[in-house]
Amino acid sequence: MVTEGKVWRPNNLNDAWALSQQLMEPTQIVSGGTWLRTQWEGGALPIAPHLISLDSVPEVTTCIHIEKDELVIGAMTVLADIIGNTLIEERAPLLAKACQNIASPSVRNQATLGGNVISRVGDTLPVLLVLEATLTWCRGDEMVNVSVQKWMETSVDAWGILVCVRVPLKREDDFSFFMKMGRRETFIPSLVTVAGRGNYSEETCEITTVSLAAGGGNTSAMRLIETEKFLTEKRCSNSILLDVLTVIQDDFKPSGDPFASAYYKRQVVANLIVSELYRLGGVYNEVK
Repeated sequence: MVTEGKVWRPNNLNDAWALSQQLMEPTQIVSGGTWLRTQWEGGALPIAPHLISLDSVPEVTTCIHIEKDELVIGAMTVLADIIGNTLIEERAPLLAKACQNIASPSVRNQATLGGNVISRVGDTLPVLLVLEATLTWCRGDEMVNVSVQKWMETSVDAWGILVCVRVPLKREDDFSFFMKMGRRETFIPSLVTVAGRGNYSEETCEITTVSLAAGGGNTSAMRLIETEKFLTEKRCSNSILLDVLTVIQDDFKPSGDPFASAYYKRQVVANLIVSELYRLGGVYNEVK
């Protein structure tokens, strides 16, 4: 049952932070609110007595721009705006692809990147992990930058008020992929989500760099570090890909749910990633 809470609408970041610190009863920061509404309606999360809406805070509203060597995306940027943005398409197409596969158009017009991140199980997180993105948090007079990977390794959901997501622009990829697997095609939470990027030498048939991440469903996204180590600077072959299947299943540690066991999810993630690696020129030619 959803109960009523008092909604505060500060018009700047400092006031939002001050409210979150001064109110004596529990507070909840709200951006798009789509994930929170689902949690409230499902009884998974009680509605807080005080809701602090960020929709009037200019520092976190839609803002997509290049700042030095980073692509900066405001935390309140709705997913639909990410999909259609030219800078995102040019500099971080994997992120646009992930957003295209989240929920329905009506939800994507309301849900924000910041909300998807804060959920810890959002489909953008595997992409942000492989892009080596960082999060900027406001803690009063202090701005704290932390990598998505480091934040995901902690148990603290909010390090302050999430201001923006920063994606470095330094690296160019030879291959990249994002895939989401659900129980039906659209408008359903994922069972698993995978993302990857890297560089591949056609001359030596070696993967020279690779970043892999997986998550989805009720599983927080995670980098597949051991799989990356196994693949790096190895000559691709069918036998290597068979070994990779096993390495991924040991590396990825999902939670089971009523619809799919942890074992099933490990197998699906391994198959999805290996199917993408199989497409790399050297292996494909060898198989032919």
